[in-house]
Amino acid sequence: MSVALTRGLLPPLSIMDQHSLVAASIPGKRPPAVPVLTEEERLTTAQAVKSLSEILQPAKMRGTELEQAITSMFAVMNVYTGDQAKLTLQLAGWCHYLEDFPLFAMRKAAKWTVVGRTKLPSVAEFIADVRWSGVLVRDRLLRGLLVQQG
Repeated sequence: MSVALTRGLLPPLSIMDQHSLVAASIPGKRPPAVPVLTEEERLTTAQAVKSLSEILQPAKMRGTELEQAITSMFAVMNVYTGDQAKLTLQLAGWCHYLEDFPLFAMRKAAKWTVVGRTKLPSVAEFIADVRWSGVLVRDRLLRGLLVQQG
C-alpha cells in the first residue's frame, strides 16, 4: 500500500538501486558487477542500440512508408473493386490500427500474407502476424548482437 501511495511522489529507481535494496534484505545476495566497457565497446554498443531503436520505432514515425507497404499488399491481393473511396477508407483504417507497430514487422507479415494466403486477412489476423514476425526478427537481431559482442 505504501508503494501505491508514494509511486507518483518518488522518482523511479534504477534496476541496480532496486536490486541493492532487495539484496540488502536477503542474506548472501549481492548485486551483479557492473561491466566496465572500453570506449570502443561503448561506442559499438551505443551504435547498435541506436540502430535497433530506429528499426523498432512505430510506423507512424516513418512518413508514408506504412501506406506504401499496405497499398502494395492490397494491390497484390487484388483488393480493388472499382470503388476508389472504399479503397481509400480501407487503407486509412488499416494504417490507423497498424501505426504503432514497427514497419519491418508489417513488411514481413505482408510478405507472409501475399505468399501464404489466398485472400486478404482481417486486420486482427494481420496484427497477429505482425506481432509474430516482430518477435522472430527482433530475436534474430538481438542474437546477432550478442554473437558480435561475445
